[in-house]
Formats: sequence, C-alpha cells, structure tokens
Amino acid sequence: MNLKSLEYIEFDGSPRCWRLNEIELANINLIVGKNAVGKSRFLNVISALANYLNGMGKPALTGQISASFSKPDGEYKYEIDTRDFKVQRERLEYKPSAKKLFQLYLDRGSDGSGSIMKIHDNESVLEDFQAPVEQIVVYSRQDKFNYPYFSDLVDWGTNTFLYQFSEVPKKDILFQKGGFENLVYSPRAQPSYHQIFEMGRKQFGDEYVEAVIRDMEAVGYDVEKIFLSEPKDLNLAPRPDGVYAALSVKEKDLQISVGNHQLSSGMARVLSLLIEINFSIRVSDPACFIIDDVGEGLDFERSIALIEILIEREKNSKIQLIMATNDRFVMNKVPLEYWVVLNRKGANVSGKTFKTHQEEFEEFKYTGLSNFDFFSLNYKEQ
Repeated sequence: MNLKSLEYIEFDGSPRCWRLNEIELANINLIVGKNAVGKSRFLNVISALANYLNGMGKPALTGQISASFSKPDGEYKYEIDTRDFKVQRERLEYKPSAKKLFQLYLDRGSDGSGSIMKIHDNESVLEDFQAPVEQIVVYSRQDKFNYPYFSDLVDWGTNTFLYQFSEVPKKDILFQKGGFENLVYSPRAQPSYHQIFEMGRKQFGDEYVEAVIRDMEAVGYDVEKIFLSEPKDLNLAPRPDGVYAALSVKEKDLQISVGNHQLSSGMARVLSLLIEINFSIRVSDPACFIIDDVGEGLDFERSIALIEILIEREKNSKIQLIMATNDRFVMNKVPLEYWVVLNRKGANVSGKTFKTHQEEFEEFKYTGLSNFDFFSLNYKEQ
C-alpha cells in the first residue's frame, strides 16, 4: 500500500498557522525546493503519521493530517486532528476499486465517541463506540475479525522508515547487552544499523552481505569484506553483561580493515543506508522509505550511483521512495517525472508534480536545460 497524497495544517486560525496544501505522490518521489521551503517538515509529517498508525507516536502535533492511500483493490482516506496530546477527530473512509463512492469506516470526535464499521461474516454494520481521547483508534482497536481494515494502515506505519542521510553518526560503537546470539528484528525497537547488519547476516547468510558489498561497489567504494567485530583500536572498559562491536570494512586496496568509526562521513552514510534497505526488502513488505538530504556529502559519481541503486530497488520491490534534496547532482540524475517541486508563500506551501503540471514539465524538456535549471531558475514559478 502506498501513500497517494498528503495534506497538513497546524495551528489553524492562529499567527503560527502553517499549511501544506495537498501533495500527490507517486512510487518514486524527489522533493525539491529552496532552503526553508518545508521539505524536511513535509517528510517529518509523513513520519509522524506513520508513528501515529504504528503505535510508536503519541498525538503530539497540533494540527490536522489528511492522507489517502492506494492499494491494488481500493483506496483509503484518513484524517486525524490532534491538539494537546488528544485526538480531536479521526476519520477513515474506504472505496473498493470496483466502486465509485467512499464508505465511512470510522468517525470519532473530541470526546472519543463515534461510529466504527464492524465487518463480520461478510456483513458490515456501523456501531457506536467510545475511545479514550488520547488514543488513536486505528492502532488501539486492531481486530482482524471485526475491524480487519485497520491492519492495512498499521502495516504501512510499521514498514515506513525515515532516514536522515546527513545526520547518520559515523562514530557509532554499539554495546549489545547479552551479545548478538538472540537478536530478533522488530521495527518498533528501532535497531541500529550494526544490529540490522548482524540480523541480516544471520537470517539471510552470505547472500545478504554480498548484496550490501555489491551495492557499495556500485556506489564507488571498493569494498571486499563487511563484518561485525570488537573495536580493537579503542580503549573501552570491559563489561560482563554484553559486548562492544563496530562494523568493520575491508577495502581491496588496504591491508587491514577499519571500523565504521574510522570511515568518512559519506561512506558511513551510504553503508548504513544500504544495510537498512537491503535488509528491509528481504525481511518484510516495506511500504515507504523516506530519505532526507539524499546524496549530502557525496561527490558527483557516488551521488548519482546511489540514486541509480535506490531507483532500481524501488522498481524491483514494492517500496515507495520519497527523497528530498538540494543537491545539484541528485536533481540532474532523477527524471523530472519523479519531482515534487515545493513553493512557499508565507506559511502556505504548495507543490507541483509531473501529474498535476504535465504541460509545464513537458515544455521544459524542449529548452535543452538541465533538471537543476528547472529548480534554480524557478521556471514558470508563480
């Protein structure tokens, strides 16, 4: 299931009001725009919605999110309005592909009361219910027998990942309590990339490790081995309740391996991202990968090579890819049909895509200019 569109408004009616008008999304999306236009904020709203639906986030935003989701046999519309850590409104509608009209599945108000669609033995009926005002019904009322539709949204939230490319720490040393023998994957546990690598190696063997190495080589890092080991070059106080570990990388032109804490920032960012993506597409049915500042800190060749890998992964899996960047190399590599161009006037943010402004995008192709010029020259910006 993919996120089809998103709209958000916070602090409505006050001087702090900020509005993101409805943005339509495709399977591959590159969010571009000037600094401070709202790219990261847009991605953070998607992440907050995912955390609402997977139970990891409390209703902390003061605002309303309106989202639509598409799946092969239908479409959902979901709205949630939150304030002061309480749900003011929550509404869910569903339309099967064969029908034209949406049907109400959930509608609750600020006091927690409302209606919910009960589906049992092929019969559907709206029933009254009461929920705690601080609880999000989609997550708290999961029931495969009576409310099976909630699992679609919960699964999307559970398998949506936000990756801050520019903020990945390169000097992480992992302490794993009890050792690595009993590692179990759980997205809710937010495992480190050290743990993800070790779980991938144990669950999928050499095939997983070799896939990460191949991708690293494709980006331009001549890697021969990747493995988890104790960081011998650091003076760490021993602890009897677990082990210290770092990812070690052996490059072909070096005689020794080095720990991830010694890698360049760019190499460490790429390594951790490829570890997570290669694991995700093998262990589950990933819904959405959100990558902010993709390509940050990489040179031209490695930046475009990483983009090629990410697009290839999307095309060979069910991943929806939502990336944001200000990087010229990335913009010139990603086709314009994947772009979402954000513009902001005051606190009002809008976006244009190939689908919503096809004539404008098509016309630009005949100018002979680069993709980056479409952004930097504010082509036909209104």
